[in-house]
Parts: sequence; structure tokens; C-alpha cells
Amino acid sequence: MLWAAIFVFLAVALSGLLTDLLKILFGRARPVLLMREGYAGWQPFALKGKLHAFPSGHANTIAALALALGLLWPRLMKPMLLLAVVVVLTRVAVGAHYLSDVIAGAAVGVVTTLWLHHAFARRRLLAREEGGAPPARRFAD
Repeated sequence: MLWAAIFVFLAVALSGLLTDLLKILFGRARPVLLMREGYAGWQPFALKGKLHAFPSGHANTIAALALALGLLWPRLMKPMLLLAVVVVLTRVAVGAHYLSDVIAGAAVGVVTTLWLHHAFARRRLLAREEGGAPPARRFAD
């Protein structure tokens, strides 16, 4: 169970760090700037929150978390992904992001989580038992 917790933490943390770096790199204006000031551009390496729309951090976090939990407990996959879709779409609905922002954010979360899952599975840290939950790794392995 420890490795499962570490996997979930790393999926969210690493994808979140990558997303934060990409936000700074791209510097995309949030939709509110278009509505208030008529500005919808990009300012790479900007350090202002209103220029950190791409990719969406909320979409990234919920996608990574939902997928990580679904991979560990397959019975949770559909409800978790449904929850993720709802959260992602609310970011567009409230005007915090463009659709491309949330798609990119979710993609970073999914790719990072799948990469980590592959790395953990290759080391047999997340092998599943009959019930679907990952067992603790034995030190004798």
C-alpha cells in the first residue's frame, strides 16, 4: 500500500511541476484578459498568474489523480474519469481557461501518470492481487 500512495503522490506532484514549468514557458493569457482588456496573446517566461492559463493546473491535477486511482483500483476508473471530465469542463465554464488549456493540462497528467505506472509496474511495485488493490512489495524479492 505504501508504493500505491507513493505512486499517486508522484503522479500528481511530478505532473504538477511539469505543468507549472510549461505555464511559465508559454505564458498564455487567461480568457478574462480577453474579456476585460481584449488581450488573448502569449508572453513566454511571464511570471504573472493571469498569463499562466496553458496548460491548466486543475485539469492536470484531477486527470493525474483520477487516472492513478483508476489504475490502482480498476472499479474506480469510470467514476474517477467522469469526475475528472466534470472538473475539467468547469474550468472552461467559469472562464478560467480555454478548451485547449484544459486538454493540454489533462494530457500532461495522463502521460506523466502512465509513464510512472509503467516504471512502477516494471519494478513490480504495483502488482495487483485478486481484489484489485496492489500488495506491499516484499523485501525478499
